[in-house]
Amino acid sequence: MPGAEDHLVGAVRAGRAHRVRELLWAGADPETADAEGTPVLCLAVGAFDGHVAEALLDAGADPLRPLPDGTTPLLRAVASGNAGLTGAMLVRALACADGTHADWSETTAVLGERLDDETWEAALSLRSDPDPLCRLFAADLVWHVVLNDNPPRTEEYLFERRALDVLLPWAVGETDPAVLASVLNGLSELDDPRIEEVVLAHRTHPDPRVRRKVPGALRRTRHAFTHPDAWEVLATLARDPDAFVRATVCEHLYAFEGRCRAAADILAGFLEEDDQLVRIKAVSGLADADDPRCVEGARLIGPVDRAEWPDTWLLDAVRRYEHRHGG
Repeated sequence: MPGAEDHLVGAVRAGRAHRVRELLWAGADPETADAEGTPVLCLAVGAFDGHVAEALLDAGADPLRPLPDGTTPLLRAVASGNAGLTGAMLVRALACADGTHADWSETTAVLGERLDDETWEAALSLRSDPDPLCRLFAADLVWHVVLNDNPPRTEEYLFERRALDVLLPWAVGETDPAVLASVLNGLSELDDPRIEEVVLAHRTHPDPRVRRKVPGALRRTRHAFTHPDAWEVLATLARDPDAFVRATVCEHLYAFEGRCRAAADILAGFLEEDDQLVRIKAVSGLADADDPRCVEGARLIGPVDRAEWPDTWLLDAVRRYEHRHGG
């Protein structure tokens, strides 16, 4: 005799949303699967049935439930292209996500690849939500749209101007650090002279996740930074109490071709960093700039297992320096 779960599968397949709710109220499990192991929420998604899906979600069906094929009900909704269904499931997913869930990143990436007006409007609708997690999703989604909005994906930049118009004022007014950092990520992918001043305004932000975005916003040519305060800003961030902020400065400077005393002095300040990779990159930058401090810096790197390095170019920087100088 069929049980409640069997009746639920039948009601979902028949698209009878009211009957689905009755069965769920009577105790049927919203995570029920059919004989092939497909969750009833996925059956509703496959049938583009938003009413049934909403009933299941209201009863606690998990839109982030991992499936054998590596997807989730939410990702299947995204792939379906049904904006209403995707939106309903996003609301539930955001309620139980934290911005670091792997499915979060995959969902924003998949949505960002669509490059359509529906996706863009979905992002904008969440931009002013009082819940910072919803705003974070919107910011991550705009960032992924910007990442995909370029040749050869598109013949012209479809969303660049729109993204600037959204992100510039958002970066000024956003109060949540995680959301602000994501907004600055989006701005870092765009090219506009206004971006630099907007991002530099956050160089003393109390949250290191925000300060970490500042070095990448400094405009530069191949050999020089263009902002008059660039070196002062970089020198200050190079002494930041947060190790990741300092590492970001090193990352932007060690391969910089504009060899100058200011860059070398900042790199020399990283020679005693706790992070060995930062020390290695600082030494490499000094060596490439023909700064003799690289020799002493190499001694401070410590033991390195060269077998773990597929490319030892960084490790050999001092050897190249010594060869150039007859060593």
